[in-house]
Amino acid sequence: MTTGEKLTNLRKKEGFTQEELADKLNVSRQAVSKWEQNQAFPETEKLVQLSKLYGVSLDYLLGTITENETQDSPLKQPIYQTKTFFTSMWSIGYGLLMLLLYIMPYLSVRGEVMGFTFTSNVNVYQLIFTGGLQIGNILILIAFLLMITQIVMGIILLFSNKKDIMRHRKIISIIEFGLWVLITVLFIGAVQSGMIFIVFFSLVNVIGLTKVEQNTLIYVNA
Repeated sequence: MTTGEKLTNLRKKEGFTQEELADKLNVSRQAVSKWEQNQAFPETEKLVQLSKLYGVSLDYLLGTITENETQDSPLKQPIYQTKTFFTSMWSIGYGLLMLLLYIMPYLSVRGEVMGFTFTSNVNVYQLIFTGGLQIGNILILIAFLLMITQIVMGIILLFSNKKDIMRHRKIISIIEFGLWVLITVLFIGAVQSGMIFIVFFSLVNVIGLTKVEQNTLIYVNA
């Protein structure tokens, strides 16, 4: 098998298009196409990047060992450095952190009883389980369910290597962050400390997953 054929098979195995791979390596799609058609050979720097991206050794890409032999290569990364495992642990850890943050004061609510005006701080759980069907409570409930979904996806990723799940996980994290920003804007005058932390960590969640997808947070192989 030629180097070009190996690169083609590895790319398809990882589920990348030529354009996506080109973006990760900062090269043109035409360059990737030439590599795979054996019309050109990747530079040493790009070969190293490809070996780390695919979790195979340079020897395998260069044709000195077989695909079975490369499974024991020192460049094959341990499970805790893989994209699926990292995303899984990140999702579960993020979810548990958010569940704790939901206990913190989120909004300051004013009310009146028997002519007396009072102010009370409420958390996310109070708004979800005891609130009405106002638009704010509905948005909070949706954001809460999206966060639970991310935990479930994280658990599934522990037993699966499906990249579609990781892509959907990232999309959900972006939607969740957008919802919390919208909720904050709607109730900016009543926002408490808990809301600030929730928005901050939901943003960190999006950034972290994006860095993993771009292979800039950790070296990953799949």
